[in-house]
Amino acid sequence: KRVVLSILLLFAFLTGYAQNRSASICRLGFTYDIAKVQTVITGVIPYSSAELAGIKQGDIVEAIDGVQSAEVSPQEIAQLLNPAGKNEVILTISNLSIPTKQVMVKKDCKK
Repeated sequence: KRVVLSILLLFAFLTGYAQNRSASICRLGFTYDIAKVQTVITGVIPYSSAELAGIKQGDIVEAIDGVQSAEVSPQEIAQLLNPAGKNEVILTISNLSIPTKQVMVKKDCKK
């Protein structure tokens, strides 16, 4: 009984360890906050795809892949910014110097 239980526990541990090793974390390279009905970029990670796309702190995200960010919930914004099966997101952003522009931000994925 002890041998069988030990083998099952070892198998469960190795299965969980193997799954965690293959998991990857994907980020767009910026942080954001939702103030009233606007999604505002609060920070941009240096050398990320967001910085390379020209996103700056203080930019307002008007739309995510064509969906107006003011018309969806915060949970839906999080889902739109991390679409399953897609490696990039097209953002329509604005700030004080430009009315609107579209930028493509690619996910940076690491294991």
